[in-house]
Amino acid sequence: MLNIFNSVFILYRLYADAPNNDIWSFRFPLHDHNNLQKTFRIAELAPFLEIIHHFTGIYKLKAHIFVNMLIHAWIWFGVIEFNLQNEYVIYWVIVRSLSKVIRHFYNAYLAMDLKYEIYLIDYLRMSSYYIIYVIEYFLSLILVIQTLPVIKDGQMMTQRMPNFFNFDFDYQLVYFFYICASIPYFINTFVYLHRKRKQQLYQAKIRAKLH
Repeated sequence: MLNIFNSVFILYRLYADAPNNDIWSFRFPLHDHNNLQKTFRIAELAPFLEIIHHFTGIYKLKAHIFVNMLIHAWIWFGVIEFNLQNEYVIYWVIVRSLSKVIRHFYNAYLAMDLKYEIYLIDYLRMSSYYIIYVIEYFLSLILVIQTLPVIKDGQMMTQRMPNFFNFDFDYQLVYFFYICASIPYFINTFVYLHRKRKQQLYQAKIRAKLH
């Protein structure tokens, strides 16, 4: 419920506060941690409760969901935090919020024991992956690439290591690691979602025929 409320509230506030109600033109104020930013931060951190449940054995998370949670939190706190005025930030926030609204409203649909009862809902949910996930990934990639010069010019999070290590820690390494590792991970996750969609819609069609 918290994720649904946060996501809907964020989309509403973006629409209400944006110039001429143009949601895509909204920009977060610099050095002004307003309620909207705080709300989105909470929305990104809330899934960590699921991670804690996963580690304590209460709830089992699939590997791709676990990794996605960590990546999304890092994109906000480790990328956007340094490049808040980038034009792609608001696009990423909107797509993330839409993704959460779709996901959690569908979870509510499942909680009412309506799975496969309405084929159109299952079809739209499973097909939304093709658009939402792809757009979200490429926006993340663009943000990371465009934040690299900001990190380099500002010498942010550069740590001198003892001489015997023969290198200094540079936070840009984390960005390059993301770029290199995320491409095969994106392909793997996309294939997984495609197979999942095919399986779910096949079962939905069988259920529809039985009715």
